[in-house]
Amino acid sequence: MFAIIDNPSNAVEWALAEMINRPEVMQKAIDELDMVVGKERLVQESDISQLNYLKSCIREAFRMHPYHPFNPPHVAMADTTVAGYTIPKGSHVILSRFGLGRNPKIWVEPLEFRPERHLNHWEEGLSRDLTWYLGNNDVDCKDAAGIHLDEASWHSQYRSPGEQNWPCAS
Repeated sequence: MFAIIDNPSNAVEWALAEMINRPEVMQKAIDELDMVVGKERLVQESDISQLNYLKSCIREAFRMHPYHPFNPPHVAMADTTVAGYTIPKGSHVILSRFGLGRNPKIWVEPLEFRPERHLNHWEEGLSRDLTWYLGNNDVDCKDAAGIHLDEASWHSQYRSPGEQNWPCAS
């Protein structure tokens, strides 16, 4: 069993911290919230399907700051080769989420918070990609994190230290 080092609530904090450091990203998220939800009501779970930019912010935060260091172990059912490595039948395979999320062979500028990288793949790859990346039991957490991130970014005006006149919804 592996110890958990973080939780979905902390992932929301990481997403907000990354968005604060990129005001243009925060503004795009706020604009999307204003367009989909408006300012007269709170975000509802039914709104999540229309908040693609916010979903991409959450996905990017999970990529950069995974709240579990490793995927649960998997056992190879047959001899196989993955990325040039031979994995014998019966081997236990453990993937590093941190390593996957920051691998420069997979991600362009892996240390940059760029939610746009997830926009084109959100609909078709969501369940498959989040299942391998977050683990089967964590897939539902993305919506809960999305609602918290939506509410936090919609109701608050965040600024990075020393920032003046940051454009934010009023």
